[in-house]
Amino acid sequence: MRSTVLVVGGGIGGLAAALTLHRRGFQCRVFEQSPQIGELGVGINTLPHAIGELAELGLLERLDSVGLRTHELIYTNRFGQEIWRELRGLDAGHAVPQFSIHRGALQRVLHDAVIERLGAGAISTGRRLAAFDQDADGVTAQFVDPSGAPVEAVRGEALVGADGIHSTVRASLTPGEGPPRWNGTMLWRGATGWPTFLTGRSMIIAGGMEAKVVVYPIADAAAGKRRLTNWAVMARTGVEGTAPLRREDWSRAGHLDEVLPHVRRFAIGDVDVIALIESTPVFWEYPVCDREPLAAWSHGRVTLLGDAAHAMYPVGSNGASQAILDARALADALADTPDVSEALRRYEAARLRPTAEIVYSNRSGGPEGVIDAVEALAPNGFDDVEAVLSYEAREAIVRGYARKAGFAAPAPDQTTTIRRIGMAPSTGPDIIGAKASIDDIEWNILGQIYRPKQLNERSFAWHATFPPDTFVPPHVHPTQDEYVYVLDGALTLVAGGADHIAGAGDLVRLPMAEPHGLFNRSGATTVCLFWVTPRGQLYDLFVAIDALAEQTPDAVVALAGEHGVEFLPPPPA
Repeated sequence: MRSTVLVVGGGIGGLAAALTLHRRGFQCRVFEQSPQIGELGVGINTLPHAIGELAELGLLERLDSVGLRTHELIYTNRFGQEIWRELRGLDAGHAVPQFSIHRGALQRVLHDAVIERLGAGAISTGRRLAAFDQDADGVTAQFVDPSGAPVEAVRGEALVGADGIHSTVRASLTPGEGPPRWNGTMLWRGATGWPTFLTGRSMIIAGGMEAKVVVYPIADAAAGKRRLTNWAVMARTGVEGTAPLRREDWSRAGHLDEVLPHVRRFAIGDVDVIALIESTPVFWEYPVCDREPLAAWSHGRVTLLGDAAHAMYPVGSNGASQAILDARALADALADTPDVSEALRRYEAARLRPTAEIVYSNRSGGPEGVIDAVEALAPNGFDDVEAVLSYEAREAIVRGYARKAGFAAPAPDQTTTIRRIGMAPSTGPDIIGAKASIDDIEWNILGQIYRPKQLNERSFAWHATFPPDTFVPPHVHPTQDEYVYVLDGALTLVAGGADHIAGAGDLVRLPMAEPHGLFNRSGATTVCLFWVTPRGQLYDLFVAIDALAEQTPDAVVALAGEHGVEFLPPPPA
């Protein structure tokens, strides 16, 4: 056995790290600040790429005893109209399942395996990291008890901060970073016994930009018994970039009078969501937060893992899964590279960029962006989803995320959604055909062709064609979020002081008050779908620009300022 690796944090990531490090020949000690590791939280989905790692650790049978193998995922609008359906896990062609499971049950499986394989002394509870120092030969960590009294100083070969979104290790490595970033959305989550619906192993995600509802079972049940069923409601309650309304919102008991108003708009058919929530004795409230990706995780013999490294919004079933993948990459790097500092740099090189991409993608809605896009175009429902957003466009959002996150199925076509080809455009009151526009309107804005697709008080969406070398100069929407979905080609987004390339299938969210510019530098035509929410005055601005006798940059900028868009001055020569 090589010398000891110290892991700060006894959650899923920290315990998975202990098991994978042990398998590669390391001693390991885990330090958890809570008095005990209990089965806290509610349901999560653990994706096949992460389950593959746990299967290699010999934990598949134990997971089957406490979780449920997910069969399918269904995206619908708030009326229960199907937008996308696909098989998951083994049913989608993966070598291992996807699991719907109680977070605490997964943590207990990992905890028990650590005790069995590493010994009872491998996990120390009631130990809060107070400080650490490193030198050429190792790291010394100082721990205190819940009262703040010193308990022990422990020496190890390396120290891994797996201590969550409020990581003490991260705060030491990046002083002055500040609190997590709240996107103004609150998440309520609970679990209770509920009758079987659909296949008994189905997951439903419904809604759109205003609010989402998620429902799926997380444990099997004897014949005739109710299954433990997880539900989640996500809705905007505040302003992005501000602090949550209450300090205790990090894990606060939820209240029916706060969550139900967001759910009463839903009628998803297969599950009575209001009754499900009302029957849940206790549920929880969390602010939807992440942190800005770091330039580096590893500093000498100290590194980060899981939420401490890459806290992300809870979309795409990726938080716990990415922590498990971190654990494997960390153990492999340390086992294959004798120099610890170099090993941690190799681990960081393997994991930092992919997880940063997921953080940014989750800010845009991740795979759930498919229901955001459909709601923007058809807020009152549809007769034919194909007339709202094509199969290819929906597929690009969902499967593009799967490829980015590393869990795309090997099967060429998993979906069971009916693809409707050659049907006449819908004549429904809120449906605009895929090749049409509102009242056949077409605007030429500085050489780009815009076609309005949908307009109501909540949002405005338009189709845009960018010929080569056309651009929208840097500007700000002070009161609107803007979304860009690239249908074809590539678009350069200038935001946050850097350039970002969005390709076909990428969905990008540009939060309100964030300066950004849009440039087609690809040498070919780029086609995009845009929408802003709330509507604001952008539709009227496009009408006014199109009516200009001569579209000069100065005239466009002057009009924009009158319609709630602020163009930024050009950089000094």
